[in-house]
Amino acid sequence: MRERSYSLRNRTVQRRTVPLAAVQLRRAAFISCLVLTVGSIPAAILDSAPAAASVPPSSSHGEHGRTPYIAPGCSSYTGNAAFVCAVYEDILGRAPDSAGLNSWTTQLSTGVSRTQVAFGIVDSAESLIDYIQGDYGFFLNRPADPAGLNFWLSTFQAGGSAEQVDAGILGSPEFFSDSGSTNGSWLNAVYMDLLGRPIDSSGTASWTSALSSGASLTQVAYAIDTSNEEYNHNVLFYYEQFLNRATDPGGLATWVGAFQSGATDQQVIAGILGSQEFYQDATGS
Repeated sequence: MRERSYSLRNRTVQRRTVPLAAVQLRRAAFISCLVLTVGSIPAAILDSAPAAASVPPSSSHGEHGRTPYIAPGCSSYTGNAAFVCAVYEDILGRAPDSAGLNSWTTQLSTGVSRTQVAFGIVDSAESLIDYIQGDYGFFLNRPADPAGLNFWLSTFQAGGSAEQVDAGILGSPEFFSDSGSTNGSWLNAVYMDLLGRPIDSSGTASWTSALSSGASLTQVAYAIDTSNEEYNHNVLFYYEQFLNRATDPGGLATWVGAFQSGATDQQVIAGILGSQEFYQDATGS
């Protein structure tokens, strides 16, 4: 049986020192809290589960050839309760309280989809605050101050996206100063923190030109954070984090295509959490 090591609260932040570790931590920050608005999500995304679609059944280790994962705090649960517990463990880093468990399992029993339940959990104030604290720790190497925490929490609650919060922090005078106080050093820092690699010459030329033409640091950071390269990284990490396996070509194409069609990280994560594969792993069935 595998063990998930995800816990936002206990993670050690290493900024721009080990690129691979940095990008993995970056993905974990996305998972900890993502604003989701159920009514705005296309039905095709809500109803699909490509994460499991292209994986052939195997013999003794669950449907997908792996030992099903049962979170340490969830071993006493079965069925929908085990699913809710697994989402809590993956998103909030803890087992569910009894009120939350009862509420979500009741909704599942009355026809609310697993994807919608996952939305409700990741849209909680607890996960929003975790996400903001993760961004501050990762990008600025410090906890969020009360004013900053309240500002970004209000941004989320007003409908802002995780990428907008990221870009606002990356475009701040504090991050710019910490990165070397030049456009070139700032761009390289953003590449390292978001993409896990140094900036290439074409990226330097393109983004330097954009900044010189009047684009703000926040606008450039947002564009990098929503690039196809970042989309691919996100999908690869989400499969590893939630399904404990590499992304299959069909799933990668589906979810990157969803990003390119306007889906957010929130919607893609919800689709994976709502998939039959995740449910089977969570419940051991």
